[in-house]
Amino acid sequence: MSRTNRIAYLITTLCVLASAFFIYGAVGCIGPLIFENKWVSFFYWGLLGGIGFSMLLSDVILAVTFFKKRSLPFKIVAAILWPITAACIFYAGVALYIPYQIYNIVKIIKEKNPPESSKQKEAVIRQPLFVSYYYSEIPNNRQVFSRAISMTSCAESPFCSAIACAVY
Repeated sequence: MSRTNRIAYLITTLCVLASAFFIYGAVGCIGPLIFENKWVSFFYWGLLGGIGFSMLLSDVILAVTFFKKRSLPFKIVAAILWPITAACIFYAGVALYIPYQIYNIVKIIKEKNPPESSKQKEAVIRQPLFVSYYYSEIPNNRQVFSRAISMTSCAESPFCSAIACAVY
């Protein structure tokens, strides 16, 4: 998954968790069943509904992405053996929901701050008259040389700046 897909997956599952938590918590408050306490009932029913529906949505999302990458014969066998396929998807989703959420968060944080590699170094050279030169090396051994020029009187205005790029 790409970083944007991971963020979308995390936001979607957490929104379902929050909305189902409040809906099922409100249902649990109608008639308190746990220790005859409305708040305890609210939190237990809310957690049950929130995590349950979030797990089901996570199962669907991950199963769709899993089956997209498989061959046609595999999909046909999985469709013929649908009770076993559905059970495997459900139990794998329940068992891996929380570890996958943690893994997803760790991957999002790591992809936000990638370590600098030797091929993606960038040097910025500042010269007078607000001229900046940017040099970077692309992984396929091409070099990019960019030059940005800004006007001195209106450097903050987007209409008064010009950017020239040359690829060598």
